[in-house]
Amino acid sequence: MNTHIINWGLATIFLLSCISLLIIYFSDYTTETLSARALPVAIFAGLLAIATAIAFRKPRTA
Repeated sequence: MNTHIINWGLATIFLLSCISLLIIYFSDYTTETLSARALPVAIFAGLLAIATAIAFRKPRTA
């Protein structure tokens, strides 16, 4: 049961980070002004995508 909560928690945080990254890019994004804000969010979203994929991975059947 706890793993189910953790999986959906990761998925929720991943969706929120992707939405915030899209908000940054669509708010008149210029590299000079918003790169300090966009780069950490992009790295966080990428690492969280990997963690979410591992968490939702189906166990192998023999």
